Amino acid sequence: MKKIILGLFLLFAFVGCNDNINEDEINQDSNNYILFYGFQTDNVFATSVFLMDIRYNTIKKIADSNYIYPTWYSYPQKILAFSTFNYNVELIDVENPDNNTVLVENIGNLLFMRYSLSHDAILFNYKQLDEWTGQFVYRIAYYDLKSNSLHNFPIINIDARNPVWSENDDFIYFLSKLDTTFSIMKVSKEGTSLEVVLQDSEFELSTFDISKNSEFLVASRYNQSKSYLTVYELKTKSILYNIDVTNLGRGLYPSFTSDSKKILFVNGIPNDYSTPRNIFIVDTNGDNLEQLTFADDYLYFRPLNW
Repeated sequence: MKKIILGLFLLFAFVGCNDNINEDEINQDSNNYILFYGFQTDNVFATSVFLMDIRYNTIKKIADSNYIYPTWYSYPQKILAFSTFNYNVELIDVENPDNNTVLVENIGNLLFMRYSLSHDAILFNYKQLDEWTGQFVYRIAYYDLKSNSLHNFPIINIDARNPVWSENDDFIYFLSKLDTTFSIMKVSKEGTSLEVVLQDSEFELSTFDISKNSEFLVASRYNQSKSYLTVYELKTKSILYNIDVTNLGRGLYPSFTSDSKKILFVNGIPNDYSTPRNIFIVDTNGDNLEQLTFADDYLYFRPLNW
C-alpha cells in the first residue's frame, strides 16, 4: 500500500487506569462499554488499552505493548488499535486479545485514528513537511478497507487535525486554526466542498465528536478561565447547551454514547501528561454529572462508546 511519510514522531494523547484491573468476562450489551487507553504519570510510553462496563465500573485490560487509539470495529467484540512499534493497524478480539490480525500494514506514523463503520474506512491525522515553507503541517486522510486504497484531501491547504466522520453522510469534520483559535470545519468524502461549521474567537475548540445519528456535535470549548462541553445541533446550526465543567479543569475528548443521551469526557490540562486524568459522564443537557474513575497516578483519554 501507499505509505505516508511523516516527519515528527508521535505526540501521544493517552489514557490511564487504576491498578485493580478486573479480568472477568464483560457482558456484551449495547451502550455500556467505554473503550480507552492510557499510561501512568511516570511512564508515558507504556500504554495499555482498556474496556470498561459503566454499569458496574468493571475494567478489563485488552492490550499492552504500545497500542494506542483504540476504536470500535465491531461493537462490542472487536476493536482496532494502532501499534507504535510497527505502525500497523491491528484487529483485536476483546475475548482473545492475543490473537491479533494486521488489518493495514505500515500505514504510517499516525497522530489520531478513528474507524467509520458505515464507510468501512480508517480515518486519521498525520504530519507532513511543507516543501514551500519547510514547516510541518497536520493533514487528514482515510484508508478505504473495501478497496485497500489511501485517500488524501488536496482541497484542504490548511492545517487539519483530529478528524471525525459523520456516520450518516459523507462529511468528515476536523479542527483547523483559522485565526487565533481552533475552529471546526468539514470536508466532503470526495473532497469537493469545504466549509466552516463552528468558529469562536474567544474560546478554543478542541477534541469533539459527532453523534451516531449525525444530528449533534459535542466539542471541548475552553479558554484560560472557563471550560465547557458545547452541544451543537448540525441541522439548525445552533448551540443547544454549554455544559460548564470549569471546576474539573478542562473537559477533553467528549464522546456521545451511542444513543446520544449522554456524553463521556476526560478532565485534564491540555498537553500536560504529568497530572492524572479521570473519566466522567453527564447527560447531554448537562444534568447528572458523575465521575466514573478515581485514579491518582494514571492519565485517561478518549473514552468511546460507538
